[in-house]
Amino acid sequence: MPSPVRRHMFALVVTAAVISVLSFQSFRASVQPSAFEPVRVEIGVEHEFPLSIALSVSELKGSGLLDIKQEGEEVVSISLPSSWQRKEVRNVSLSEVTEESASFGFKRYQLPAGASVTFAISQYPDTLLIHNPSGITMKVDLKIVDLQTNTVEANVVLVQDSPAQLW
Repeated sequence: MPSPVRRHMFALVVTAAVISVLSFQSFRASVQPSAFEPVRVEIGVEHEFPLSIALSVSELKGSGLLDIKQEGEEVVSISLPSSWQRKEVRNVSLSEVTEESASFGFKRYQLPAGASVTFAISQYPDTLLIHNPSGITMKVDLKIVDLQTNTVEANVVLVQDSPAQLW
């Protein structure tokens, strides 16, 4: 039979090991970002005349596609997160949709009149804010398609001086 000193030493070592494991787990959990932290994205649209744009967005399992149709008569500048990738250009030639290099996490695209451009979104945002720094009225025709639930939500948002939350 082991001596009482050996039993106490064994109990002390086991207790220290359990405390070490628990404290390491709580430290690791506090350092890792939460998987449930909401993703907020902001985009900006610059124009000189009243503008109407159509945004169609679809989402499935955390990623999505955004289609922007510029319905104005001028070239419009749109700033989007640099992680969003341009996938398709319609109604104008590809060379007419120009892109400026990324700055502050955004890419600025020049969309000519009538252009329609689709972007791939690697991490679908929980919230999308649209800015209109021009201060001139902009109408946003919004369609949100949830491919998981097969639902479509349509809305019209007027944006002038302050940013508007689209979702």
